[in-house]
Amino acid sequence: MTLDETETVNRQRRHLTDVAIGQATRGEWEAAVSTNQQILELGGDTDAFNRLGKALAELGRHAEALDSGARTRAVAFEFGSLALLGLLVALLLRPA
Repeated sequence: MTLDETETVNRQRRHLTDVAIGQATRGEWEAAVSTNQQILELGGDTDAFNRLGKALAELGRHAEALDSGARTRAVAFEFGSLALLGLLVALLLRPA
């Protein structure tokens, strides 16, 4: 993915995030589900999974909300593991 494509995706993600938060604030739960799913199509996002889980729970779709929570933890673990790996590499490569 080029830098321009990455910037475009990031702008889309920020815009959709603002839309999803507004929808949730107004209690537009079906719309919030759809918008957060659009965000997730752009890539893993723990906040979007959390918002999706909240919207699903508000709609009484509890099994799906629990699945969204599990995905949140999986994405957070993946990014947390990558951050830890990056820290370990940085420590190993630092000058003595």
